[in-house]
Amino acid sequence: MDNIAKSTFSKFNQALVSVPQELTVAAANFNLDFSLMRVEAPKEFLGVGDALSTRRRGEAEEGQAHITARKLGALFETKAPSVPYLYQAYGKRASDISRRSKTESNNGLNPGIFASQAGPDGTSIWAAATSGPGAIAVHLLACMLARMWKSHEAISLWTELVERRKQEITESPMENIATIMASKQSFARQELAAWDSSARSWLQTADTDRRLQQTQLMLIINYVRLPVNSKGDVYESVLEAWRSGSIAMDRLVQGIPQQVQEGAILLAISSWHLYPNMEVLLENVKDIDQHDELMENALLTISAYGYVQDKEGVFWSLPLAKLRYYSTPVTVKRQLASRTSRVTIEDFWVIVLGALIRQWAPLSQDSNRLCKLIIRLSTLVNQPTVSIEWLKFLENAARRLQEPNDLDGLQSRKLLKLGKRWCAALLNNPQQDPPIFFGLHDFPTLLKFVTETEKKISILREIATTLSANPQDLLIQYKESLARPESRYNSGWSQYSFATALPIEPSPSFLSFTTNDSSTKTGQHDNDNIHARWIASEFFMRRPYDEQQSYCPYLDITPKDMWTNCDKSQCRCVYCACDEAKVICTLSCHGSKEDLLACKSSRSLLDRTEQSKGKCEQSQRGLPCDWCSLLARRKEIQQTGELCGIIQSDEIVQTDGWGFKLLGHYSDDSQPPFRVLLGDAREAAIFTVNSVNPRNQRPLKGFELLGMAPDIDDLELFLSSPLIDTQALKAYLRSWSDARGTVSEEQQCSLEAMTFATKLYESLPGATISVETAEKPLYEAWWVGSEGRSPKKR
Repeated sequence: MDNIAKSTFSKFNQALVSVPQELTVAAANFNLDFSLMRVEAPKEFLGVGDALSTRRRGEAEEGQAHITARKLGALFETKAPSVPYLYQAYGKRASDISRRSKTESNNGLNPGIFASQAGPDGTSIWAAATSGPGAIAVHLLACMLARMWKSHEAISLWTELVERRKQEITESPMENIATIMASKQSFARQELAAWDSSARSWLQTADTDRRLQQTQLMLIINYVRLPVNSKGDVYESVLEAWRSGSIAMDRLVQGIPQQVQEGAILLAISSWHLYPNMEVLLENVKDIDQHDELMENALLTISAYGYVQDKEGVFWSLPLAKLRYYSTPVTVKRQLASRTSRVTIEDFWVIVLGALIRQWAPLSQDSNRLCKLIIRLSTLVNQPTVSIEWLKFLENAARRLQEPNDLDGLQSRKLLKLGKRWCAALLNNPQQDPPIFFGLHDFPTLLKFVTETEKKISILREIATTLSANPQDLLIQYKESLARPESRYNSGWSQYSFATALPIEPSPSFLSFTTNDSSTKTGQHDNDNIHARWIASEFFMRRPYDEQQSYCPYLDITPKDMWTNCDKSQCRCVYCACDEAKVICTLSCHGSKEDLLACKSSRSLLDRTEQSKGKCEQSQRGLPCDWCSLLARRKEIQQTGELCGIIQSDEIVQTDGWGFKLLGHYSDDSQPPFRVLLGDAREAAIFTVNSVNPRNQRPLKGFELLGMAPDIDDLELFLSSPLIDTQALKAYLRSWSDARGTVSEEQQCSLEAMTFATKLYESLPGATISVETAEKPLYEAWWVGSEGRSPKKR
């Protein structure tokens, strides 16, 4: 009897051992039938199938997508958690998204030859729905991996998961027959890539449809610092994240509150587009209502800060063994945060704006004011028609940041910070500094757009009102328009005139010199500050004395008349060297400015020529007369209400660089020289006798000694001024980088490339861009060069 029993058990053991061998042969012969097994899709998923194009539905039901879903579903079915409530909710959400996406894709568009690719790509969902619960669970895992990992990394993970699962089945004879059969199937890397690609396509479609809720979720995720889990083994970590995320979501669907312990549940929410209400623990508890009808009773409690301080969002670090052939595992770290999301082209412009503003820190640290400055500049040059397209797109991005603290505004501000922090290389080489604000952070450049001298003086005077300076310490030097190229007065400082930057309180001697108006002398300006000018002239420079020759410009004034008016008994000067030399009085004749101003010979000619009704000989012959022009200019200035005097060029002493001393009428030799403070020293600029920055009261140093750069107040003033020549400004902005070096060309090239990309994306509704693209140099992209926009080809 014992021998019979032993024989029986021996045969039974042999039979058990032979089962896997028989199944191996059967699986090889059953491959086609096993892969094409199809089940009825749950009713919640029917909307997905209805929205698919004919080609995609056929692929999902009978093609390679269905085969992959069936094999993966069978392979991992016993590993998938039982989450029926999650499947139901996910099916409803996927169906709703599919219906809306199909309707929107058909509105006004004829797909033509692309009809087979039109509509939402829910191929992997429908393939999973028609392959059983295990396949639906695997599709959810595919979405999680596609959300967190790049395509080649996700494919590496799938390859390793499949191999490890097959090994696990081989070592565990207790698996069911379908699982054992699935483990004998081959999984080509190409079909795993297609499976991952379909999941990625679906994520983009769903993100677009649920934009508001997804944006709100991502804003919350940015505040947390949590790992998906702490497991270091790829297989165990992925399956743990899959299971924990699925179970937590299934409970939330049922209305059972959950608290975030690890990042897997947040990854699951962002991947499956089911949005529970959230209670976020900040300094104060913040309740977020996501208004998701499928999750009405769901509540998720989130701690705003996790225990890892050097990361943001949800992060995952795994050693990928199948990332490269013939190599050791490569540890790859990925995170779910703003930096890794996908955005529309309009959102991407906000990132570009952040990359620009990052480089404008010397101008201002206030992003809001810089955005308003861009809006002002664009409004100035893009009305009534758009002339500078890239600037218009920047304006649109800046206007989004002016929105109140709604969801779009919060998202835009997050993207702006991302651009400022992480995208230094997006527009140009970060090792070099391009000109700030498109080269407009420069007074000589700004003054080019003010074509008339008087307008330049007006703007400089307006800027002077913002400076904390004594009016006596500031002076505007400008090119006088009456100077002509053919004039003999074209050397040294003779071509420049001077004006007060701020109104000053004139002294009686000052008034007596600058005007012959009796009303002014009687005290009209005694209590009022007033502007004044000094016109430079060489007309009286050391002329030979000739009693018989009339002195131009007026026939009734001879050289003798000029000197006899200096009454020594009334003049405080005891000895007038100018009188002896037979030239007009200057400071070189007198010991002080006061003595000069009291000497009548320095005023007599001006007074008499203006009172004369005669005309000079040159004017009578129709020839230009510098003296007549000088007097006409003086009268023109006085009619504006300003005081005006004429100063000799030998009273202008040039010092080093652009510095000068103006002797006799405004300063004397005891004062320090005027040095350029701001503006264009060759055209019009404010000069100062102080070595202190009037904006911050700190000593001028470095490049400030050659002239300060405009601050944001100055730029706002210029761009708000009606004196700006907008046509000149438009012409400048079209090619502002031409004369400013390679780094400027890179920046303008990138902005023009963005304009080209925007026009392309406008024809692709729903298309998005990976935010990680912004971390790479745009001007070096191959398609930018192919369009002839590369700075090397300009």
